[in-house]
Amino acid sequence: MKFCISTVASDYIKQKGGEIIIFKGNLMSCCGGTMPNPMLEVGHPRRPLENYRILEEMGVTIYLDNDLLPYQGIAEIGLMKNLFWKSISFNYREE
Repeated sequence: MKFCISTVASDYIKQKGGEIIIFKGNLMSCCGGTMPNPMLEVGHPRRPLENYRILEEMGVTIYLDNDLLPYQGIAEIGLMKNLFWKSISFNYREE
């Protein structure tokens, strides 16, 4: 997996401790189906570190879940702003 982190997202993550977790989650549909999809969380992992590959990108420590190592796409990480609220945007796409 390749990473593309915007400068403003990197700065925001650093303010929040400088660590993110990218893990294998599931998208759910209205009809009850699910689809595996990478997801992101800001912070330090709660699971043991042997479950992750630890990477560094733009001064941010990335804990990449070992379940996602076969994924060869691009993880785009940005920052969304809405009045006084900021949140990380995450988009994974296949190459």
